[in-house]
Amino acid sequence: MPAQKKKTSSLGELEKRVYEDLKEEVLRGAFSPGFHLVERDLAAHFKASRTPVRSALQRLETEGLVERRDGRGFRVRLPDIQSALEMLDVREAVEGMAARLSARNANAAQKQQILDIITEMENCERNSDAINYYRLCGNLHRAIFSAANNTTLHDFVLNISAQSSVLHYKTLLLAKRIDQSIAEHKAIVQAIVQGDEDSAEQHIRRHIREIKHLVANLNKLNSMTDSVLLRASWSA
Repeated sequence: MPAQKKKTSSLGELEKRVYEDLKEEVLRGAFSPGFHLVERDLAAHFKASRTPVRSALQRLETEGLVERRDGRGFRVRLPDIQSALEMLDVREAVEGMAARLSARNANAAQKQQILDIITEMENCERNSDAINYYRLCGNLHRAIFSAANNTTLHDFVLNISAQSSVLHYKTLLLAKRIDQSIAEHKAIVQAIVQGDEDSAEQHIRRHIREIKHLVANLNKLNSMTDSVLLRASWSA
């Protein structure tokens, strides 16, 4: 009887690990939008059986991060523009709160992490490296969420941010958008590091509104960027 309980517990721990690891990889863009998530390959990647992988995919489906492919498994979800705009409305509010709390609560190590990321983003901007710039954008926003030191807010904003991030990448392919984006992020970071709560919230809200404006006009970019998105695979 105790052995059976231990086995059940181990299975539960494995399912939790696979779910958390797979979710983290989806959130940081390790799989490109539309990428077919094959259970067999994921099981090998995570050194697990297909059962915990299937369970993780089903959980991520309920969270809106992956979707079913007409009976052919799962793929990383690419939201439609209207859904992304609705998510961005929510992001503006909750990321504004996250930036405000980060300016209030970030410790020295968290501020340094944020500064280090913005330095890497500047290097990508100089090299016109949109793919790695996009990855670092995600890292920066997640660092800001963490620096808020509010677990409930962190988990909520992480999910909603991830669901609209794919279309965010498309906006970076617009001429001069990376130049504008780096300026927006530097203003956010400066306010957080200086502990200016009002400015931090205002700057990140303005940044999200700019993304929303660009996403609303993305139809003309779809044919140009879809092939790029389907080929790209981002790693940390």
